[in-house]
Amino acid sequence: TLQKRAEIKFVGIVVEATQLTTKNGTPYGRFIIEDYDDTFEFTLFSKDYSKFKDYLLKGNFVCGKGIVKEKNWNNDSDTIALEFKLTEMMMLDEVLDNFVKSIVFHIKLDDIDDAFCEKMEKIIKKNKGKVQLITSVEDYVDDEKISIQMIAEKRVNPSTILKELKNIDKILGIEIR
Repeated sequence: TLQKRAEIKFVGIVVEATQLTTKNGTPYGRFIIEDYDDTFEFTLFSKDYSKFKDYLLKGNFVCGKGIVKEKNWNNDSDTIALEFKLTEMMMLDEVLDNFVKSIVFHIKLDDIDDAFCEKMEKIIKKNKGKVQLITSVEDYVDDEKISIQMIAEKRVNPSTILKELKNIDKILGIEIR
């Protein structure tokens, strides 16, 4: 059930988009987004339409956020009518760059050598950005896992560095925060 002021985030593909005009000649748009489980239809008017119309193209993979609020117009004063108000939308491939705060990669202590350090230094220099890169060094002492996290001085671009980190065999896993 929808609750007033609830924040809703969604990701999906635009499967249908129609640009229309009101009787007064004001443009508005109607679009349908589909994800793995469901299909949702949205209608945008005025400023919202102007703000988000560039995303309303069939085949676009988008990520959106909005809030549930009381409708400004309600014909039946005995009931509270709610609507979803879209507040943000972006292309799915922009999500990493806009929402990721840090990337953590895990590596065994024994796998860190000069060659690995040099490779990581080159990767970090090549992928400058806004996101913090954290190395979690792991070792076992008496069958107990010990890990130490180290933060790189330089910040990285999540979109490009993730591709490079995935190609390093010694990395045990990657977390996106």
